[in-house]
Amino acid sequence: ALAAYDERAGARAISRHIGMPHDELMKAAKEMAKKMMQIPPLTLAMTKKAIYHSLGAPSLEDQIVFEHAAGSAIRGTEDSKEASSSFMEKRPPVYKGK
Repeated sequence: ALAAYDERAGARAISRHIGMPHDELMKAAKEMAKKMMQIPPLTLAMTKKAIYHSLGAPSLEDQIVFEHAAGSAIRGTEDSKEASSSFMEKRPPVYKGK
């Protein structure tokens, strides 16, 4: 669900840049990388796993179960708590990959 949405959003973002001059493409890639760096590393890694899992998932139900388990695993991490705390405190997050 969320990973599938992220995958489609990412594909649209990339497809907008096809045929772009190199300098503009690099600028867009750096902007996308900056946004990705604001995501907790474990969340980003799990999102990537969910996207790859979706490519071979035998059913939508299987993918939903996978994403639910992934989300549950992420919610218990220090980085997840830091994301919430930093948002509430209106400060930049400091992720530790834990």
